[in-house]
Amino acid sequence: MVFVVRGYYTMSEENKKNVNIKNLREFIANILFVLSGIILIATLLMFLNQKLAAGIVFFLIVPVSIYTVIKSQGYDETK
Repeated sequence: MVFVVRGYYTMSEENKKNVNIKNLREFIANILFVLSGIILIATLLMFLNQKLAAGIVFFLIVPVSIYTVIKSQGYDETK
C-alpha cells in the first residue's frame, strides 16, 4: 500500500526514516474507504433520482480531501 503515498519512493533514505509510513498507510486506507462510501451513497441517490441530495453528498469529497492533505502532513516527523 506504500505505492499510494506519492513521492515516498523518490525520497532519500534519510527522509524515509522520518515518515511514519505504517500509520500513514493505515490513514490513507481509511480515507479511501470513506471516499468510496461517499461515492457509493451519492451514486445510489442519483439512481433514486435524488439529484440534489447526491450533489450535496458528492460535495463532501472536497472537505474530506482537504482534511486528508492537512492530516497526512502530521506523519512526517521532521515537521
